Amino acid sequence: MRLLARMVFHAVVVVAVLGAAFALFSHIHLTLDDSASHLIALEPSDPPVKPLDWTPDNPNRVRILAIDGGGTLGLSMLETLSAIEHRTGQPISESFDLFVGTSTGALIAVLLNIPGTDGTPKYSVDEIIELYQTIPPKIFSAPPAHTIATLDGLIGPRFPNQPRIAQIREVFESLRFGDLLNPVTVLSFSQKDNDIRRFSNLHAQDAELRVGPVIAAVTSAPIMFAAVRLSGTEALEGYYLDAAFLVTNPSLFAFEQARRRSPDARLVLVSVGTDTTDETISPMVAEGGAATWAIPLIALSMTYQEKHITRQLTSILGKNDAQNVEVHRIAPPVPASTNQFSGSPELLDLIRQFGRQYVSDNQGEIQTVVEALGYPVTPATQSAAAAAHDDQSGKQPLTAKPERP
Repeated sequence: MRLLARMVFHAVVVVAVLGAAFALFSHIHLTLDDSASHLIALEPSDPPVKPLDWTPDNPNRVRILAIDGGGTLGLSMLETLSAIEHRTGQPISESFDLFVGTSTGALIAVLLNIPGTDGTPKYSVDEIIELYQTIPPKIFSAPPAHTIATLDGLIGPRFPNQPRIAQIREVFESLRFGDLLNPVTVLSFSQKDNDIRRFSNLHAQDAELRVGPVIAAVTSAPIMFAAVRLSGTEALEGYYLDAAFLVTNPSLFAFEQARRRSPDARLVLVSVGTDTTDETISPMVAEGGAATWAIPLIALSMTYQEKHITRQLTSILGKNDAQNVEVHRIAPPVPASTNQFSGSPELLDLIRQFGRQYVSDNQGEIQTVVEALGYPVTPATQSAAAAAHDDQSGKQPLTAKPERP
Protein backbone atom coordinates (compact mmCIF):
# COMPACT_ATOMS: atom_id res chain seq x y z
CA MET A 1 0.00 0.00 0.00
CA ARG A 2 2.82 2.35 0.86
CA LEU A 3 4.53 1.56 -2.45
CA LEU A 4 1.33 2.37 -4.35
CA ALA A 5 0.96 5.63 -2.43
CA ARG A 6 4.52 6.59 -3.27
CA MET A 7 3.99 5.77 -6.96
CA VAL A 8 0.89 7.94 -7.06
CA PHE A 9 2.70 10.70 -5.21
CA HIS A 10 5.65 10.53 -7.61
CA ALA A 11 3.32 10.66 -10.60
CA VAL A 12 1.63 13.76 -9.27
CA VAL A 13 4.97 15.38 -8.48
CA VAL A 14 6.33 14.62 -11.96
CA VAL A 15 3.35 16.37 -13.52
CA ALA A 16 3.82 19.28 -11.13
CA VAL A 17 7.54 19.53 -11.85
CA LEU A 18 7.00 19.50 -15.60
CA GLY A 19 4.35 22.15 -15.21
CA ALA A 20 6.58 24.23 -12.94
CA ALA A 21 9.49 23.94 -15.39
CA PHE A 22 7.24 25.07 -18.19
CA ALA A 23 5.99 27.92 -16.02
CA LEU A 24 9.53 29.12 -15.38
CA PHE A 25 10.23 28.86 -19.10
CA SER A 26 7.11 30.88 -19.83
CA HIS A 27 8.33 33.61 -17.49
CA ILE A 28 11.21 34.21 -19.87
CA HIS A 29 9.49 33.48 -23.18
CA LEU A 30 5.78 32.81 -23.50
CA THR A 31 4.19 35.21 -21.02
CA LEU A 32 6.57 38.10 -21.55
CA ASP A 33 4.56 39.53 -24.42
CA ASP A 34 2.04 40.78 -21.86
CA SER A 35 2.10 44.56 -22.41
CA ALA A 36 1.46 45.12 -18.69
CA SER A 37 4.87 43.56 -17.99
CA HIS A 38 6.79 45.94 -20.26
CA LEU A 39 7.68 49.06 -18.31
CA ILE A 40 9.72 52.10 -19.22
CA ALA A 41 12.08 52.64 -16.31
CA LEU A 42 14.10 55.51 -17.68
CA GLU A 43 12.98 58.73 -19.31
CA PRO A 44 15.47 61.61 -19.17
CA SER A 45 14.44 64.41 -16.83
CA ASP A 46 15.33 68.10 -16.90
CA PRO A 47 17.26 68.78 -14.80
CA PRO A 48 18.72 65.29 -14.43
CA VAL A 49 18.24 63.50 -11.13
CA LYS A 50 21.61 63.17 -9.46
CA PRO A 51 22.84 60.15 -7.48
CA LEU A 52 22.92 60.48 -3.71
CA ASP A 53 26.15 61.32 -1.95
CA TRP A 54 27.62 58.83 0.48
CA THR A 55 27.35 60.87 3.67
CA PRO A 56 26.78 58.70 6.77
CA ASP A 57 25.43 60.50 9.84
CA ASN A 58 28.73 59.71 11.54
CA PRO A 59 31.71 59.14 9.19
CA ASN A 60 33.23 56.75 11.73
CA ARG A 61 30.11 54.58 11.93
CA VAL A 62 27.89 53.30 9.11
CA ARG A 63 24.50 51.85 10.05
CA ILE A 64 23.10 49.36 7.55
CA LEU A 65 19.62 47.84 7.30
CA ALA A 66 19.42 44.64 5.21
CA ILE A 67 15.89 43.28 4.70
CA ASP A 68 15.09 39.76 3.50
CA GLY A 69 12.64 38.72 0.82
CA GLY A 70 9.52 36.80 1.77
CA GLY A 71 6.31 38.20 0.29
CA THR A 72 3.73 39.01 2.94
CA LEU A 73 6.14 37.76 5.63
CA GLY A 74 7.34 41.34 5.36
CA LEU A 75 4.54 42.13 7.81
CA SER A 76 6.35 40.33 10.61
CA MET A 77 9.59 42.12 9.69
CA LEU A 78 7.78 45.46 9.74
CA GLU A 79 6.55 44.79 13.28
CA THR A 80 10.15 44.54 14.46
CA LEU A 81 11.06 47.77 12.65
CA SER A 82 8.03 49.43 14.23
CA ALA A 83 9.38 48.49 17.65
CA ILE A 84 12.73 50.08 16.80
CA GLU A 85 11.07 53.19 15.40
CA HIS A 86 8.97 53.71 18.52
CA ARG A 87 11.85 53.03 20.86
CA THR A 88 14.21 55.48 19.15
CA GLY A 89 11.49 58.05 18.61
CA GLN A 90 12.81 58.57 15.09
CA PRO A 91 11.79 57.45 11.60
CA ILE A 92 13.74 54.38 10.51
CA SER A 93 15.11 56.46 7.63
CA GLU A 94 17.02 58.57 10.18
CA SER A 95 18.40 55.55 12.04
CA PHE A 96 20.29 53.97 9.12
CA ASP A 97 22.73 55.22 6.49
CA LEU A 98 22.26 52.43 3.91
CA PHE A 99 19.23 50.29 3.03
CA VAL A 100 19.54 47.04 1.06
CA GLY A 101 16.62 44.74 0.24
CA THR A 102 15.51 41.73 -1.75
CA SER A 103 11.95 41.29 -3.01
CA THR A 104 9.57 42.42 -0.25
CA GLY A 105 12.64 43.72 1.57
CA ALA A 106 13.37 45.95 -1.43
CA LEU A 107 9.83 47.27 -1.32
CA ILE A 108 10.11 48.04 2.41
CA ALA A 109 13.51 49.71 1.95
CA VAL A 110 12.09 52.07 -0.67
CA LEU A 111 8.85 52.80 1.20
CA LEU A 112 10.84 53.81 4.27
CA ASN A 113 12.71 56.40 2.20
CA ILE A 114 9.99 58.08 0.16
CA PRO A 115 10.09 61.81 0.92
CA GLY A 116 6.95 63.62 1.99
CA THR A 117 6.07 67.16 0.98
CA ASP A 118 8.07 68.57 3.92
CA GLY A 119 11.16 66.45 3.27
CA THR A 120 10.44 64.01 6.08
CA PRO A 121 9.49 60.36 5.35
CA LYS A 122 6.08 60.04 3.73
CA TYR A 123 5.34 56.82 5.63
CA SER A 124 5.97 55.70 9.18
CA VAL A 125 6.52 51.97 9.67
CA ASP A 126 2.99 51.65 11.06
CA GLU A 127 1.59 53.24 7.90
CA ILE A 128 3.58 50.80 5.77
CA ILE A 129 2.05 47.98 7.83
CA GLU A 130 -1.37 49.31 6.80
CA LEU A 131 -0.31 49.19 3.13
CA TYR A 132 0.84 45.60 3.61
CA GLN A 133 -2.61 44.68 4.87
CA THR A 134 -4.61 46.42 2.13
CA ILE A 135 -2.58 45.70 -1.03
CA PRO A 136 -2.02 41.86 -0.92
CA PRO A 137 -5.73 40.98 -1.35
CA LYS A 138 -5.69 43.02 -4.56
CA ILE A 139 -2.60 41.41 -6.11
CA PHE A 140 -2.61 37.82 -4.84
CA SER A 141 -5.77 36.85 -6.70
CA ALA A 142 -6.63 35.81 -10.23
CA PRO A 143 -9.79 35.62 -12.34
CA PRO A 144 -11.09 32.05 -12.80
CA ALA A 145 -10.19 32.15 -16.49
CA HIS A 146 -6.56 32.97 -15.65
CA THR A 147 -6.40 30.21 -13.04
CA ILE A 148 -7.75 27.66 -15.48
CA ALA A 149 -5.52 28.79 -18.36
CA THR A 150 -2.36 28.57 -16.22
CA LEU A 151 -3.46 25.48 -14.26
CA ASP A 152 -3.10 27.64 -11.16
CA GLY A 153 0.54 28.43 -11.82
CA LEU A 154 1.72 25.18 -13.42
CA ILE A 155 1.98 26.40 -17.02
CA GLY A 156 1.99 30.14 -16.50
CA PRO A 157 2.16 32.76 -13.73
CA ARG A 158 -0.34 32.10 -10.96
CA PHE A 159 -1.35 35.75 -10.78
CA PRO A 160 -1.70 38.38 -13.53
CA ASN A 161 0.69 41.32 -13.39
CA GLN A 162 -1.81 44.10 -14.13
CA PRO A 163 -3.26 44.50 -10.59
CA ARG A 164 0.19 44.43 -8.99
CA ILE A 165 1.65 47.01 -11.35
CA ALA A 166 -1.44 49.21 -10.94
CA GLN A 167 -0.89 49.25 -7.17
CA ILE A 168 2.81 50.03 -7.64
CA ARG A 169 1.99 52.96 -9.92
CA GLU A 170 -0.49 54.32 -7.40
CA VAL A 171 2.06 54.22 -4.57
CA PHE A 172 5.20 55.42 -6.36
CA GLU A 173 3.76 57.63 -9.13
CA SER A 174 6.69 59.38 -10.89
CA LEU A 175 9.21 58.96 -8.05
CA ARG A 176 12.81 58.34 -9.13
CA PHE A 177 15.59 56.56 -7.25
CA GLY A 178 17.57 59.74 -6.80
CA ASP A 179 14.58 61.29 -4.98
CA LEU A 180 14.80 58.86 -2.05
CA LEU A 181 15.98 60.13 1.33
CA ASN A 182 18.90 57.72 1.78
CA PRO A 183 21.13 55.38 -0.21
CA VAL A 184 19.01 52.38 -1.21
CA THR A 185 20.09 49.25 -3.10
CA VAL A 186 17.60 46.65 -4.33
CA LEU A 187 18.45 43.30 -5.90
CA SER A 188 16.96 41.64 -8.96
CA PHE A 189 17.83 38.73 -11.24
CA SER A 190 18.68 39.84 -14.78
CA GLN A 191 17.77 37.33 -17.48
CA LYS A 192 20.12 39.01 -19.95
CA ASP A 193 23.12 39.01 -17.62
CA ASN A 194 22.20 35.72 -15.94
CA ASP A 195 23.28 37.37 -12.70
CA ILE A 196 22.14 39.56 -9.83
CA ARG A 197 21.51 43.17 -10.87
CA ARG A 198 21.94 45.81 -8.18
CA PHE A 199 19.84 48.94 -8.58
CA SER A 200 21.27 51.71 -6.40
CA ASN A 201 20.64 55.44 -6.15
CA LEU A 202 24.34 55.86 -5.39
CA HIS A 203 25.03 55.11 -9.06
CA ALA A 204 24.56 57.79 -11.72
CA GLN A 205 23.02 55.30 -14.18
CA ASP A 206 20.33 54.31 -11.65
CA ALA A 207 19.48 57.62 -9.98
CA GLU A 208 17.09 58.63 -12.78
CA LEU A 209 15.29 55.28 -12.89
CA ARG A 210 11.62 55.34 -12.03
CA VAL A 211 11.09 53.55 -8.74
CA GLY A 212 7.79 51.92 -9.75
CA PRO A 213 9.06 49.85 -12.70
CA VAL A 214 12.13 48.75 -10.73
CA ILE A 215 10.02 47.63 -7.76
CA ALA A 216 7.73 45.77 -10.16
CA ALA A 217 10.79 43.94 -11.49
CA VAL A 218 12.42 43.08 -8.17
CA THR A 219 9.14 41.67 -6.79
CA SER A 220 8.29 39.49 -9.81
CA ALA A 221 8.45 36.18 -7.95
CA PRO A 222 8.94 33.26 -10.37
CA ILE A 223 5.83 31.12 -10.88
CA MET A 224 3.68 33.73 -9.10
CA PHE A 225 4.16 36.59 -11.59
CA ALA A 226 5.51 37.06 -15.09
CA ALA A 227 8.96 38.60 -15.32
CA VAL A 228 9.04 42.34 -16.00
CA ARG A 229 10.72 43.79 -19.06
CA LEU A 230 12.45 47.09 -18.34
CA SER A 231 13.49 49.51 -21.06
CA GLY A 232 14.95 52.99 -21.36
CA THR A 233 18.54 52.35 -22.44
CA GLU A 234 20.31 49.56 -24.27
CA ALA A 235 22.16 48.56 -21.10
CA LEU A 236 18.93 48.42 -19.07
CA GLU A 237 16.81 46.63 -21.66
CA GLY A 238 15.87 43.11 -20.58
CA TYR A 239 13.75 40.91 -18.35
CA TYR A 240 14.07 40.99 -14.58
CA LEU A 241 12.76 38.78 -11.80
CA ASP A 242 12.61 38.61 -8.03
CA ALA A 243 16.06 37.55 -6.76
CA ALA A 244 14.85 36.01 -3.49
CA PHE A 245 15.24 32.46 -4.80
CA LEU A 246 18.98 33.21 -5.05
CA VAL A 247 19.55 35.98 -2.49
CA THR A 248 16.81 35.90 0.14
CA ASN A 249 19.11 37.50 2.72
CA PRO A 250 21.04 40.46 1.21
CA SER A 251 23.38 40.98 4.19
CA LEU A 252 26.55 40.04 2.29
CA PHE A 253 25.73 42.49 -0.50
CA ALA A 254 25.02 45.17 2.10
CA PHE A 255 28.28 44.55 3.93
CA GLU A 256 30.32 44.58 0.73
CA GLN A 257 28.79 47.85 -0.48
CA ALA A 258 29.25 49.65 2.84
CA ARG A 259 32.80 48.41 3.39
CA ARG A 260 33.84 49.44 -0.12
CA ARG A 261 32.61 53.01 0.45
CA SER A 262 33.74 53.31 4.08
CA PRO A 263 36.82 51.07 4.41
CA ASP A 264 37.79 52.35 7.87
CA ALA A 265 34.43 53.01 9.54
CA ARG A 266 32.75 50.78 12.08
CA LEU A 267 29.82 48.99 10.43
CA VAL A 268 26.61 48.26 12.33
CA LEU A 269 24.64 45.79 10.22
CA VAL A 270 21.06 44.99 11.21
CA SER A 271 19.65 42.07 9.22
CA VAL A 272 15.86 41.70 9.35
CA GLY A 273 14.03 38.64 8.08
CA THR A 274 12.16 35.57 9.31
CA ASP A 275 13.17 32.21 10.74
CA THR A 276 11.43 29.10 9.41
CA THR A 277 10.46 27.04 12.44
CA ASP A 278 9.51 23.62 11.08
CA GLU A 279 10.67 21.24 8.39
CA THR A 280 10.26 22.13 4.74
CA ILE A 281 11.20 18.70 3.42
CA SER A 282 8.81 15.82 4.14
CA PRO A 283 10.09 12.27 4.68
CA MET A 284 8.56 11.21 1.36
CA VAL A 285 10.47 13.95 -0.48
CA ALA A 286 13.67 13.13 1.42
CA GLU A 287 13.46 9.52 0.24
CA GLY A 288 12.68 10.45 -3.35
CA GLY A 289 14.61 11.36 -6.46
CA ALA A 290 14.90 14.38 -8.74
CA ALA A 291 11.18 14.63 -9.38
CA THR A 292 10.26 14.90 -5.72
CA TRP A 293 13.14 17.24 -4.86
CA ALA A 294 12.71 19.78 -7.67
CA ILE A 295 9.98 21.99 -6.17
CA PRO A 296 11.14 21.95 -2.52
CA LEU A 297 14.66 23.00 -3.51
CA ILE A 298 13.64 26.65 -3.91
CA ALA A 299 12.08 26.71 -0.44
CA LEU A 300 15.09 24.91 0.99
CA SER A 301 17.48 27.44 -0.56
CA MET A 302 15.52 30.36 0.88
CA THR A 303 15.32 28.73 4.31
CA TYR A 304 19.07 28.12 4.36
CA GLN A 305 19.77 31.76 3.56
CA GLU A 306 17.35 32.94 6.25
CA LYS A 307 19.10 30.90 8.89
CA HIS A 308 22.77 30.97 7.95
CA ILE A 309 23.91 33.93 5.80
CA THR A 310 24.00 36.41 8.66
CA ARG A 311 25.32 33.76 11.03
CA GLN A 312 28.21 32.96 8.70
CA LEU A 313 28.91 36.65 8.18
CA THR A 314 29.09 37.13 11.94
CA SER A 315 31.32 34.09 12.35
CA ILE A 316 33.76 35.16 9.64
CA LEU A 317 33.99 38.78 10.70
CA GLY A 318 34.13 37.87 14.38
CA LYS A 319 37.50 36.18 13.79
CA ASN A 320 39.02 39.38 12.45
CA ASP A 321 38.78 42.40 14.77
CA ALA A 322 40.23 44.58 12.03
CA GLN A 323 36.93 44.33 10.16
CA ASN A 324 35.29 46.44 12.88
CA VAL A 325 31.77 45.13 12.27
CA GLU A 326 28.80 44.57 14.57
CA VAL A 327 26.06 42.30 13.19
CA HIS A 328 22.52 41.83 14.54
CA ARG A 329 19.90 39.43 13.21
CA ILE A 330 16.21 40.07 13.88
CA ALA A 331 14.06 37.19 12.61
CA PRO A 332 10.58 36.36 13.92
CA PRO A 333 9.85 32.61 13.81
CA VAL A 334 7.36 31.72 11.07
CA PRO A 335 6.07 28.20 10.26
CA ALA A 336 7.32 26.90 6.91
CA SER A 337 3.74 26.20 5.86
CA THR A 338 2.85 29.91 5.97
CA ASN A 339 1.74 31.07 2.51
CA GLN A 340 3.62 34.27 1.73
CA PHE A 341 1.62 34.80 -1.48
CA SER A 342 -1.87 35.04 0.01
CA GLY A 343 -4.06 38.06 0.58
CA SER A 344 -6.19 36.36 3.24
CA PRO A 345 -6.87 38.96 5.97
CA GLU A 346 -6.76 36.24 8.62
CA LEU A 347 -3.36 35.04 7.44
CA LEU A 348 -2.02 38.59 7.22
CA ASP A 349 -3.11 39.20 10.81
CA LEU A 350 -1.39 35.97 11.87
CA ILE A 351 1.87 36.92 10.12
CA ARG A 352 1.76 40.29 11.83
CA GLN A 353 1.26 38.55 15.16
CA PHE A 354 4.44 36.50 14.59
CA GLY A 355 6.37 39.76 14.50
CA ARG A 356 4.61 41.23 17.53
CA GLN A 357 5.28 38.09 19.53
CA TYR A 358 8.95 38.20 18.61
CA VAL A 359 9.19 41.79 19.82
CA SER A 360 7.47 40.86 23.07
CA ASP A 361 9.82 37.92 23.64
CA ASN A 362 13.02 39.75 22.63
CA GLN A 363 12.89 43.16 24.29
CA GLY A 364 16.54 42.85 25.24
CA GLU A 365 17.67 42.25 21.66
CA ILE A 366 15.60 45.19 20.41
CA GLN A 367 17.23 47.39 23.04
CA THR A 368 20.69 46.15 22.03
CA VAL A 369 20.00 47.10 18.41
CA VAL A 370 18.71 50.54 19.39
CA GLU A 371 21.84 51.19 21.45
CA ALA A 372 24.06 49.96 18.59
CA LEU A 373 22.39 52.53 16.34
CA GLY A 374 23.52 55.28 18.69
CA TYR A 375 20.40 55.97 20.76
CA PRO A 376 20.51 56.09 24.56
CA VAL A 377 17.80 53.93 26.13
CA THR A 378 16.32 54.69 29.55
CA PRO A 379 13.69 52.69 31.49
CA ALA A 380 11.19 55.48 30.82
CA THR A 381 11.64 55.49 27.04
CA GLN A 382 11.72 51.68 27.02
CA SER A 383 8.35 51.49 28.80
CA ALA A 384 6.84 54.15 26.57
CA ALA A 385 8.00 52.36 23.43
CA ALA A 386 6.59 49.04 24.62
CA ALA A 387 3.24 50.67 25.40
CA ALA A 388 3.16 52.36 22.01
CA HIS A 389 3.89 49.13 20.19
CA ASP A 390 1.18 47.27 22.11
CA ASP A 391 -1.40 49.80 20.97
CA GLN A 392 -3.28 48.07 18.16
CA SER A 393 -3.96 51.39 16.45
CA GLY A 394 -0.25 51.69 15.61
CA LYS A 395 -0.54 55.48 15.47
CA GLN A 396 1.67 56.55 18.35
CA PRO A 397 3.52 59.83 17.72
CA LEU A 398 7.29 59.84 17.51
CA THR A 399 9.21 61.62 20.24
CA ALA A 400 11.76 64.39 19.96
CA LYS A 401 15.02 63.59 18.24
CA PRO A 402 17.58 62.42 20.81
CA GLU A 403 21.15 63.57 20.84
CA ARG A 404 23.44 61.10 19.07
CA PRO A 405 26.96 60.17 20.13
